[in-house]
Amino acid sequence: MEATASLDLLWSVLYNILNFFQGGYMRAICTVALGACAAGLLLNRGEPGIVKKLLPWIFAVSILLSLNGIIGLIFSVARL
Repeated sequence: MEATASLDLLWSVLYNILNFFQGGYMRAICTVALGACAAGLLLNRGEPGIVKKLLPWIFAVSILLSLNGIIGLIFSVARL
């Protein structure tokens, strides 16, 4: 009995996380952040310090934007 309740709670938490990353606000914020980082790289005047600071942010924002698909794959595999 207790294991079933724990699994139901886990599924509800994972479903909430999926809904969070599917939200329009999250996508809008990440898209603006990715555009700002890309503009920062384009407007860079050859300074290697800027590239070192912006590349981790670009990777992080790209991962956040793709989490919707990643979590969707996990849900579809886990529900089979």
